[in-house]
Amino acid sequence: MRQERFSAHATELQVWAVRVRPPLGGSLRRWLGYLVGVVIRAFTLRHGGRYSHLLLRLGDRIWEASAEGVREGEASEYRHPSLAVDVFAAPLTAEQRDHIVAWAQRIVGTPYDWSQLLRIALAELGCPAAGLVPDGGEGRMICSEFVALALRQAGLDLAGETPVWRWTPDHIRTAWRRGLVELRGRLDWE
Repeated sequence: MRQERFSAHATELQVWAVRVRPPLGGSLRRWLGYLVGVVIRAFTLRHGGRYSHLLLRLGDRIWEASAEGVREGEASEYRHPSLAVDVFAAPLTAEQRDHIVAWAQRIVGTPYDWSQLLRIALAELGCPAAGLVPDGGEGRMICSEFVALALRQAGLDLAGETPVWRWTPDHIRTAWRRGLVELRGRLDWE
């Protein structure tokens, strides 16, 4: 895969698709993150099983739905040898980009939707009980749902026929195959 230098598209709103590698010698927190990532990838194997997390990046800033809820942070938080990041970009105007960022900043603090992970897992297993698990809607979000809803703010529907609640990190590659986003390459911090 080609490389995407961190500094290459500083004014572009990007979707970062993250894969967690075993954090050899890492902290307990990193190992827990790795194990959660493995579980997510296992349940999304039929969609590729590549990624366990999606987030938005513009310049040095990121926005993501994490265990702490929707948050804004530093891109450098993803500069770690246990993380592999593939960079995708949507064709957005500056106005669309700014609209998405403003939306993301407004919803910082929105809680994470833990039940959504259960709902997706049950649906992937073909279990009818998936429909019984409540959907937090836009009041609670997981990472992939956050990214899909963010790009909808600019009129770009990455999810297509897939319900947003069931759109997983690996669906970004489906959006790429549909020509909705461009795969820039594997992130290179140099």
